[in-house]
Amino acid sequence: MIIKTSGLVFSCTDISEKDGLLTIFTQSEGLLRVFAKGVKNPKNQNAKGALVFAYSEFVLYKNKDNYVLSECSLKKLFFDLKNDIKKFALAEYFCDLCMELSCTAECADSVLTLLLNSINFLCNGEVEEKRLKAIFEMRLLCMVGYAPNIICSHIESEKKFFWSFEEGIIFCQKCREKKDDSHFVYFQKGVMLCLLHVFYSVLKKAFFFEVSEEISTELSEICEKYILFCLEKLPQVLKIYKDICKNLERTF
Repeated sequence: MIIKTSGLVFSCTDISEKDGLLTIFTQSEGLLRVFAKGVKNPKNQNAKGALVFAYSEFVLYKNKDNYVLSECSLKKLFFDLKNDIKKFALAEYFCDLCMELSCTAECADSVLTLLLNSINFLCNGEVEEKRLKAIFEMRLLCMVGYAPNIICSHIESEKKFFWSFEEGIIFCQKCREKKDDSHFVYFQKGVMLCLLHVFYSVLKKAFFFEVSEEISTELSEICEKYILFCLEKLPQVLKIYKDICKNLERTF
């Protein structure tokens, strides 16, 4: 069976001196492991299209559950990531989330579009990294079925909001039942407005909104808390990214 699809290369594991096993997130199939013969040889016709963080067109041969690379052509290489260790680590975190959350073929096209847009903004610096990370986390969670249910009907008049990760609901003070506050994550109205924008805007517009540094930080923190709750662990790549950020802060 021949499959033609576009995708982003996440990694290439050495099988031999010249052969590799590619991990590719594809538009039509989602995440695939693909055997690539001769791809480690720089002179191979498929070498450029199979580089890590290469967005390429692929022709794959499928035999049962195995995929073999027939040919690929490079569409875009996010080369700038190699020049910035912090951006590279964040891009790897984005890719890791796509693997951890088991994105299916049904949502693969939307997830790949989100991923490509996010990495492109990461490279060109058009969107603040802290905000970009939060937007990617929340949009991805919504795509794979973890969108919170907003039951509040007093958004305009309320200033305090609560998020129950266990119940998957967001509500205001008036809508809150009398429960132990330790079950809820509290956040300000500004964060609520940001979340609504991220949840419901078309993708291109979701990345852009004016917000204070305080709200941006709070948005980043609550989105990270929610994704860690959904994953039930701290991904190693996220730990590496956060360590890099801390080390860079000490440097300056």
